[in-house]
Formats: sequence, C-alpha cells, structure tokens
Amino acid sequence: MEIRKVRKKSPVFEAVLVTEENIREVAEWCGGVVEEIYSSILHKTMPRISNPPRNLGEFVHINDWVLRDTSSGEFYAWSRSMFVKNFERTEEI
Repeated sequence: MEIRKVRKKSPVFEAVLVTEENIREVAEWCGGVVEEIYSSILHKTMPRISNPPRNLGEFVHINDWVLRDTSSGEFYAWSRSMFVKNFERTEEI
C-alpha cells in the first residue's frame, strides 16, 4: 500500500490591492460605487467602495484586497492582514 500526501486543488483568484489611485477602477471591475466618507480618526475624507456584490460585504476600503474567483466570477474582499495570511502569489496558468 502506498500512502500519499495530497492537497485539494483550490480555485484560482485574480487579486487587486485597493489604493487611493486605483479605487475607481477597482469599483468598476467589481460592480461597486466609490463614495467619500469622513474619517474622524484621520480627520480627512477617504474614498471607499459601496454597493459591491454581496460577497464583498458592505464596504471595501483602501488597503483591502478584492479577489475574483476565475471559475465562478464571484468577487470577495479580504483585509490586507487576512489576505497575507491566506494567499500566496502563483505562476500564470
């Protein structure tokens, strides 16, 4: 008997880090809308993506990652810290 270690194949995602420079392009890509909100912590107005597809949650902020499942086309949002813990860059397939 031969016992092998195997890994389940995971879906492949396209991922974009949301920045102040690309937030409008990311919003268009995922079907959301950019709105400006006042940050009482930073004491300035900051953009965020609202009305994104249901899988993204309520809002997407600067430094969040937006991912698209290449097989289903569904979008997901991950905080930067959770993204780094759960994803790694792959080679082009």
